[in-house]
Amino acid sequence: AAAVETLGAVSVLCVDKTGTLTANHMTVAELWRGGRAWRCPGPALADADADARAVLSMAVLAAAPRALDPMDRALHELAGPSDETRAPLRSYPLRPDRLAFIQAWPQPAGALFAAKGAPEAIYDLCRLQGDQRASLEAEVAALAQRGLRVLGVASRSGDLVDDAEVGDAAFTFEGLIGFEDPVRADVPPALALARQAGIAVVMITGDYPATALEIARQAGIDTSGGVLSGADLEAWDNAQLQARVRTVRVFA
Repeated sequence: AAAVETLGAVSVLCVDKTGTLTANHMTVAELWRGGRAWRCPGPALADADADARAVLSMAVLAAAPRALDPMDRALHELAGPSDETRAPLRSYPLRPDRLAFIQAWPQPAGALFAAKGAPEAIYDLCRLQGDQRASLEAEVAALAQRGLRVLGVASRSGDLVDDAEVGDAAFTFEGLIGFEDPVRADVPPALALARQAGIAVVMITGDYPATALEIARQAGIDTSGGVLSGADLEAWDNAQLQARVRTVRVFA
């Protein structure tokens, strides 16, 4: 009875995306490097193109060896079983000013640093600017518009350093990886029932705006109002926000 009474007063329901609207089971859908793309699942890693192997192998080195994160698990699943018994020399976690996860691995001279993370964070690590960055941003947008979650991958070699210094030297851009996390089958009918009851459903996610819009569309959330980003929220005054939140149903 308490739940019915509470829900009876609800006019807006705010939901997360990953694991709420989606299955929270990631699979690698596409690898991209140097203007070429490989749809997955494709051939086994041992038989795949060398460029595709290079992107995947570096991403695996940037993933936790004992994967708990859904994207790390997806990378290990695609790469297949490994006899690798080494442990990373050091892991560099995400920080507010560096949205990339980096791991250092031993090599004959110094260390190999493997990084994966938000594409814009990887661009910064690689010091990418101008036309090269714009071209990559267009590739990311194309992947995101298919509802894929996109990570960038990069690497560099050098001496082992502290966390504050790991980004001091420029990384080399390796490629992009698109992950698919499908909408749960029971979500569209559930959201349809909410709409019939007069409840507006709003999705709030930390994902890329174009990815968020496509997943919202698949789930049955109204996308006619577009998407609001965190930058929009910070830049607008209260009057602007009050006007937009009446119609926007996707925040990313």
